[in-house]
Amino acid sequence: LGTVYDRTAILDRNIDITQSASFTDHDCTWIFPSTYHWDFSGKADLFELEDAVIVYTDGAKGHSSQPKAETIRLINVQYRIEGNTSRTDFFGGQSGFEFSNVQIISYGSGLNYLHLNTEGGLMEDVAVRVGAGALAFQPSSSNNNTLTLRNWTLDPSLGLIQGNGGANNLTAVTRLENLVWERTEWHIGTGTRGQHYKVINPIKPTGWQSYKGSTDTTKCRCDEYHTHNVRIVDEDNNALSGFAVHLRRSDGTVVYELTTDSNGDIAEQEDRKSNV
Repeated sequence: LGTVYDRTAILDRNIDITQSASFTDHDCTWIFPSTYHWDFSGKADLFELEDAVIVYTDGAKGHSSQPKAETIRLINVQYRIEGNTSRTDFFGGQSGFEFSNVQIISYGSGLNYLHLNTEGGLMEDVAVRVGAGALAFQPSSSNNNTLTLRNWTLDPSLGLIQGNGGANNLTAVTRLENLVWERTEWHIGTGTRGQHYKVINPIKPTGWQSYKGSTDTTKCRCDEYHTHNVRIVDEDNNALSGFAVHLRRSDGTVVYELTTDSNGDIAEQEDRKSNV
């Protein structure tokens, strides 16, 4: 298969993972030179790596046979593409993703793709870096589901967030919570790729200007939301339950009418600020 040094494997062929298979590893480094790569001939049940590094180097690896599984679980993982001059994708078809503390790094001189084509789920604490070339970032949920990307940092050279196809509509939701993206204009969504992007509590750079996105908001739209909490207490800081809390806009439109619980709280609220 290649050369192994302790927990590092340098491959001299593809690693084939078949339909319904499971692959797990930890405390490891997988290096794929030339055109070698993970070769998913079908959709696996599980692809799981923890405390791991994946390096795609040299030649282009293609796209359709890249990792795809019912569950792709990456914990404390760096996944790096470097040196290729043509297309390489990080992942293949629709999968269930579970990410925690993951770095996605694209150093190829061509155009690489980060498809996150999902039926919903949660991926948090992810950094996406682009060292050279270009990277297409395509996170999306299927219809009537929600994908949450929480605490993501995107490279400023990454210019666009868009979906994965025309079959989805506004019931397919992707939430971008606490997004850090050092660009003054955020281009999120294109008209031919249905998705409702919800940007929650964004962390914008100095000089931030505006959103840019689809002109057909019946197919794809982006809205910005901010969350807030309310607790009602008396002068001795005792919680007051059963109190009415109303929020209205300046024109009198009711945003919500709620009642405090036994702790004096209402559920956390999300208020839409703007849309593109």
